[in-house]
Amino acid sequence: MYYDLPIMKAFSGRKVKWWEAALFFVAVNGVARLLSIPDKKSQSNYRNKSNPKWSPPAALFGPVWIINNIIQISGTVKLINSTTDFPDKEKFMAVQALMWLDYVTYPLVGLKYNSTILSAIWTNSFTALAAYSMIKAFQHDKQVALSFLSLTLWGVYASSLANYELVFNDDPLFKTQRLLAPPESGILEQK
Repeated sequence: MYYDLPIMKAFSGRKVKWWEAALFFVAVNGVARLLSIPDKKSQSNYRNKSNPKWSPPAALFGPVWIINNIIQISGTVKLINSTTDFPDKEKFMAVQALMWLDYVTYPLVGLKYNSTILSAIWTNSFTALAAYSMIKAFQHDKQVALSFLSLTLWGVYASSLANYELVFNDDPLFKTQRLLAPPESGILEQK
C-alpha cells in the first residue's frame, strides 16, 4: 500500500541531508503559496467572515507555520536518520506525507475557495495526524515527539477557529448557510 510509494523508497536505507530538507521546505511552501493566490471575490468573502474573539491577527499565521514547518521537518529528519529501529516507520512516513498534502492544499480549500466545511475537515484532520505523529514519535524518541507538540497545540487552536467558522459562517463553495448566527450579533438561533 503506502510502503510502495516512491517517496518511501527514496528514503529507504539512507540518511536525509540538510539541503534535501531545506529544498523540501522551500518546495512545499512554494506550492502552498501558489495555491493560495486569492481573487477579489475570495478576499472579500474571507474579510466578511465572522471570526471568534480568540482569533489572532492574520499576519501571525505565516510566521507560526514557518516555525512549525521547520520544527516538523527537523523532527521527521531525525527519525528518518535514526540508527535505532523505529517500529511502523513506513506508517509514520505515510502520515507525514498526508500532513504535508493537507498543508499544501489547505490554502486552496480554506483561503482561495473560502470553504468553511473543507477548512474544518482539513484543519481537524491535520490536528489528528499531528497528535498521532507526536504519540508515535514519543514511543521512539521523546525529543522528536516535542517537535510535534507545538504542531499539535497549534492544530488544536486552529481547529477551534475552523470549527467556529464552520458553525457561524456560510460556505460559499457548497452554498450552505451558517448553522447559527454569530454570537456578536446577539442572536443564537438556528437559521
